[in-house]
Amino acid sequence: MTLARHLAASGFVLIDCQMPTRHLESLGAAPIPRARFVELLRQHIDAPSIAGWQR
Repeated sequence: MTLARHLAASGFVLIDCQMPTRHLESLGAAPIPRARFVELLRQHIDAPSIAGWQR
């Protein structure tokens, strides 16, 4: 949860967990439709990254 809070505070809107699991769901992860995922990527792909992190 610390990573998710840090990323949210830094303006991140998405964490791609790849595969849904009970463990990830217990941490608040939820599957989204592919179309929504692609839409979010398009909207935020050019957003600044955290200093020192590379895409």
